[in-house]
Amino acid sequence: MGILLYFFEGDDTSDNASNYLEEKENIEAIRLLHQEIIDKGKKVSIGEWNDGQSVFLMYELKNGKRLAREYHLQNYDSYMPLLAKIYESNEYKKMVNQVLNVSAEDVSKIKITASGQVDKSITITDRQQLEAAVKALSEDLNNQSFAQMTSSLVIMPP
Repeated sequence: MGILLYFFEGDDTSDNASNYLEEKENIEAIRLLHQEIIDKGKKVSIGEWNDGQSVFLMYELKNGKRLAREYHLQNYDSYMPLLAKIYESNEYKKMVNQVLNVSAEDVSKIKITASGQVDKSITITDRQQLEAAVKALSEDLNNQSFAQMTSSLVIMPP
């Protein structure tokens, strides 16, 4: 049995999430999250389509059937402790970050593009630099907290 977890509105993990979470700790965390959503829904935490953050849960049951639910959470902040437990798990990070699933030996180049007032890019093809880049990216992604994973970086012009 596995559980697929999607988040919407500014969270691009739904594009990458093609697998189910299967580790017992993650399944339990998602069940607790789902139960809390249901319990709080009785107290008006589930809102209209354009209210708050959307969460989509899909369960694959032991019999192969799928059960899907979508909730629009008005008080998203109250779910953050449970969401953090899921987001910060290694299994979830590997599911949403493709670089965590590749070996540096399999990478032939990395292109980094900065967009803004001036678009610039750099391509890394040197073997040692590729290995260092994959290692650094993997370490950064593995060490990201829930807050870092879900915050939006806003740079104000001088």
